[in-house]
Amino acid sequence: MKKTLVAGCCLLAVGSAFAYDKAAIEAALDKKFMPQDTEMSTWCSTFRRLEAMDKAADESWGKLKTVEEYDAHRLKLRKKLIDAIGGLPERCPLNAKVIKKAKGDGWLAEAVTFESVPGVLVTANLFRPDSVKFKPPYPAVIVSCGHDTRGKGALAYNRMAAMMAKAGMAAFVYDPMEQGERRHRPGIWHDVVGVRGIMLGAHSALIRIWDGMRAIDYVETRQEIDKARIGCCGSSGGGTMTSLMMTADGRIKAAAPSCYITSLRELCDHMGPQDMEQNIYGQLAFGLNHAGYVLTPGIPVLQCGTYNDFFSYTGFIESHRVVENAARKLGFSDRHAFIDAPGPHRWMESTRTATVNWFRYWLRGEKDALPLDRHALRTLDFAWDPKTFVGYDTGLVTKDDESGCWATPTGSTLDVPGSKDILDALRERLAALENARRPLTAAERQAKVRGLARISDPGKIKAIRIGEDERVGGDLTVERYALVFEDGYALPAALFIPDDARGAPYVITGDAGRRATIDWVLYALYGPDRSPALAVDLAAWGDLRCNVKERKEECVAVMYYLMGETLVGRRASELFCCVDFLRERFGTAERCPVIACGRAAIPVAHAAAADPKRIGPVSMRDVPKSWHDSVTIVDGTPPMADVVPGALEFYDWPELVK
Repeated sequence: MKKTLVAGCCLLAVGSAFAYDKAAIEAALDKKFMPQDTEMSTWCSTFRRLEAMDKAADESWGKLKTVEEYDAHRLKLRKKLIDAIGGLPERCPLNAKVIKKAKGDGWLAEAVTFESVPGVLVTANLFRPDSVKFKPPYPAVIVSCGHDTRGKGALAYNRMAAMMAKAGMAAFVYDPMEQGERRHRPGIWHDVVGVRGIMLGAHSALIRIWDGMRAIDYVETRQEIDKARIGCCGSSGGGTMTSLMMTADGRIKAAAPSCYITSLRELCDHMGPQDMEQNIYGQLAFGLNHAGYVLTPGIPVLQCGTYNDFFSYTGFIESHRVVENAARKLGFSDRHAFIDAPGPHRWMESTRTATVNWFRYWLRGEKDALPLDRHALRTLDFAWDPKTFVGYDTGLVTKDDESGCWATPTGSTLDVPGSKDILDALRERLAALENARRPLTAAERQAKVRGLARISDPGKIKAIRIGEDERVGGDLTVERYALVFEDGYALPAALFIPDDARGAPYVITGDAGRRATIDWVLYALYGPDRSPALAVDLAAWGDLRCNVKERKEECVAVMYYLMGETLVGRRASELFCCVDFLRERFGTAERCPVIACGRAAIPVAHAAAADPKRIGPVSMRDVPKSWHDSVTIVDGTPPMADVVPGALEFYDWPELVK
């Protein structure tokens, strides 16, 4: 969608009536007048709040005095997690099929398909022990894949599954969405699905968790499997899914997440909040963090990590201490342990072997499998065996053919008649929501926009004038302000006032910073109303744009998401501040017209809908796609900073300014 101000044409028309020096005005507009560190202020202000909430979530476990209090707390968190991801869908028939089999040294693998939701095919391999050596029924371990385009065909997951089978346990490893045989569109990754799903109330964590829960449903249908002994493990993204699944699904009796558990404050501070399925909307607001993932299930959990992981090792240890202290106090220290090893972000042979031993103890009852000897296990990471040099001895996968045991003829589920991918499912959900959507009254729309975007009144701010006033172009005065919030966070704003100002003052903002709004500042100043113009940088834009990779706009947006808020809502609230400042500065109760450039159109539209007595009329230029188009067009995914969770059930953002 492209929309340009009709008023922009008037600017050309009035050019001969008013002489102005565009270059001088542009230089005054672009002048930086805040301290250099201001570029970090959006990130720092947001992170301080997140850090406090993460620590409070840790501390909540230490306040529990009895097992009864612990059970009540963890069950409350489980329910809130399910509610936060949008609730679980209804179970459809699995329509499961065993496609083919492969035999190895001490194990048998089967290629399997099942449907997680109608028409969405999940491809998987079931590894079973040698029935001569181990008699069924077997415990079963769900092996969740990390972020590898090969999915279950990656060597690491085959290795773990075979190790489980050779130790007397079945292992079920399945392809995540857009990986392995479910990878259909290069460039479409989990965040693409995640951001689209958020707008539809179908969070990517739900999609991933549901695949895992249906995987458990499948293994429960197998006669060789003991339903009472089901575990889950995974590394990296598989560590994420292990953490989420064991928190959401009470059927899991033991778990071992690897290369994931840290603390949210360490994660956001050092590398950013990562893929969207790793972030649950509002989880810190209701007290669920990484230590909570380990404690909420109420089952034996082994935390696995490495020193050189990009998931902070400091956070890994901090979270384990929270777990350890709570477990000791409540009397179940034996259910929690950790294993670490020198090495990068991946399953090491030591942590993989420790994981197998953990399940041998808790699922098979082999008492000699524990305790874990960390130092002895680490010798596995450098021991060289010419037969299993890289540690992958399944025979199912080679370096030249990493397809694994395919469950589809071509290695793609979309080549199976009647199958669809997750983007198709999201488009169907969008169509259903739009068909069911009813028009909102003005009052309903105002309440819904405020509620969904988490728009709040900002309270009293201080407007601090910075430096001396400046005369520009012979007929303008420029005043520069810091609009300061209670926590010290401030918006830089430049106010241009014509000597003969007549119209209501404008607020002008854009996603590229103040300088990029020059044409629209000129329109306000020299258009038919001769209006003052406040050019302001909103959160994470312009002078508030942090240039450090891990702390850019998307990181800020996800931190808001973790706290149960939105960056759209934050920016809308900041616009209220700007209007309140202008009303006080000019002694008026009038609404303020707003011009939005680029992606600023989305928070401006929300601000106008949330408080039409403050904001209006609204004009926009170069606006982004509608959310509808963002879901239906393959390459249309917007930034996380531009979306509101669940909004498409009730409105699309352009509708707010019609």
